[in-house]
Amino acid sequence: MAPSLWSPAGSPGGLFAALFAALLLLPLAAVGQTVTGTVLEAESERPLTSAVVSLLDSRDQVRAQTLTDHRGHFSLRAREPGRYVIRAERIGWRTVEAEPFHVEVGETVRRDLVARIEVVSLQEIRVEVEAEGCQIGPEQRAETARLWEVARRVLQVEALGRAEGAHRYRLRNYQRDLTPDARRVVSEESRVRDGYTRDPYRSPPVEELMEEGWIQVEREDGTWTYSAPDAATLLSDAFLDGHCFRAVRNADRPGLVGLGFEPVGRAGPPGVEGALWLEETTGRLQFLTYRYTAPPASSGISISLPDHAFGGRVEFTELPHGAWVVSRWYIRSPIFRVERQRAAGLTRDRAALGGIQETGGEVLDVRLGGGEVLALAATGSVAGVALDASGTGPVPDATIHLEGTSYRSRSGPDGRFRLSEVPEGRYSLVLERPELGSFLGRAEPVEVEVRPGEEAAIEVRAASSEAVTARACIREEEGREEWLPALVTGTVLAGAREQPIRGVSVEVQQVRTRVDGLWELAGLGMEWDGEARITDALGRFVLCADPERGWRHAEAEDRWRLVVRGQDGAPLHSQWIEPSEGEILLHTIRLP
Repeated sequence: MAPSLWSPAGSPGGLFAALFAALLLLPLAAVGQTVTGTVLEAESERPLTSAVVSLLDSRDQVRAQTLTDHRGHFSLRAREPGRYVIRAERIGWRTVEAEPFHVEVGETVRRDLVARIEVVSLQEIRVEVEAEGCQIGPEQRAETARLWEVARRVLQVEALGRAEGAHRYRLRNYQRDLTPDARRVVSEESRVRDGYTRDPYRSPPVEELMEEGWIQVEREDGTWTYSAPDAATLLSDAFLDGHCFRAVRNADRPGLVGLGFEPVGRAGPPGVEGALWLEETTGRLQFLTYRYTAPPASSGISISLPDHAFGGRVEFTELPHGAWVVSRWYIRSPIFRVERQRAAGLTRDRAALGGIQETGGEVLDVRLGGGEVLALAATGSVAGVALDASGTGPVPDATIHLEGTSYRSRSGPDGRFRLSEVPEGRYSLVLERPELGSFLGRAEPVEVEVRPGEEAAIEVRAASSEAVTARACIREEEGREEWLPALVTGTVLAGAREQPIRGVSVEVQQVRTRVDGLWELAGLGMEWDGEARITDALGRFVLCADPERGWRHAEAEDRWRLVVRGQDGAPLHSQWIEPSEGEILLHTIRLP
């Protein structure tokens, strides 16, 4: 038999998808027929919660669907009298059906079901390595249909639970800028939404996406709007008809098997391709990965974008009572930069990947129908110790933060610190010594990876005195090798409350005095040079003093002093200092 594409649209799952959206929109009849009942576990006779119960007519078409509640109870409305069948499904349990029955006008019929445990294993699913596009063989079609049947059960539960408003969600939304390889967070802004919402994550109408594209260009300002598939979209007839499916595997995802999908045709607006990833041993759906097939045709951008820069991910979580929810999601879009190239006397601009923007969210907790709240946030923590440059002693009161984010802490007397409830990701951890300011006191960043439910242990060291001095004062002169002056820095405070003083001049002076008796006593023969700085809004100043740079003479002595002058030039403070090469001198100057 010649290989052909496989689409679940003709399967029972596709039948569900064809009616799902319409069923959500159809109003209930004012007077109708009702089918109620309870689904129990066979072994324990306990209620089977969050099972999908379907009402099928004589043509095996789904007429209504719902989820069983915490008592295993369900209630469905039959829009017209006739012959029906009740079917109950839940992953990990065998599908069970009641015997066909008739429902008369206005009648309420009760049918109870008993479900038995079913072991789901997908370990034997094989993948056709050489399969390309939608062309797969008969055996692969059967394997793919089995994968779809398992994934469909989870998607149904999530979509029905959201449509029925079974849960409420408290969310954190964020926007990140990542490095081009997506390995590190450069900056992040996040917001926890007040209260609970019914829909944590929803796609636009699937018909619109299939017709106009998953990336749409706004007419007003030309910005790109990205969309991602949700469970109802994946189950929809339009999506199933427009994509073909096959089993896939990835060496980077051991223990998982994927249900891959891609557009039937590559022509037309930007589409999506990706895979639903399920556990081999249980069949439970873990996450969806997807990427966009192309930028909008009108963008004029021809650049090969890696998978991690042009798509996204949707994560699914099973709740204790068997319901499924989307717990985390993100969309990644490229940040382009323009590179100017010259060749053969011609100049042309070329688009290059300058970074990645990640827009997403996560469910912090779920409020169930009975009021119970379940925490779901996929966060971790970072704990460690801040040490001096030699690694032998703690650095107390240092600022520790994840670069580009609002996550920060201060080290204690023993140098220890902790950052809690940090979202998953790779970050640059930075130590700053507050007394030196964010520029001079900044140590080299250390990369740290945060994983959900784990605490990353890390040791971070402060910048050495040489590194700090070099950052502020390193100089080179002809005929002289590179050397490090001393760094003189600090803060000018005033008044009983010690308020920082901005805009005063702080000078470091190299004073040369001829030492020959009366001249020194009379102050004669004194000469000086140096540099001055104006204090900033925090009253800080940074000056450099070079002890080796001086006027050497047998009858002369070099000394250094620190002078503070007011805005009128009058001296407010003066003190002698003794700098040495590569040293950091910290001074807190208190004025009356």
